[in-house]
Amino acid sequence: MSVSNPASPPPDVAGPAFLVPQPYRALKGAKLRMREFLFGPAYQRHQVTLTIAAGGTGKTSLCIAEAVAMASGAAFIEKCARR
Repeated sequence: MSVSNPASPPPDVAGPAFLVPQPYRALKGAKLRMREFLFGPAYQRHQVTLTIAAGGTGKTSLCIAEAVAMASGAAFIEKCARR
């Protein structure tokens, strides 16, 4: 039984496709863009969101109310803290 050098990649993985770890470089705050929200914290531009809950908990009613609030511009839905 031979033990290979852990610093070198296995022979079947060698080549340009092998991933080489890079040191972490922190981003400066000015380079990060602000997130664009359409309605509260649930609907963000260019992202997919889901409303998931057990049956009969009011998901359809919530989605209809949010759609009407976004279309009309009225803020009649009270925001609650998500847990």
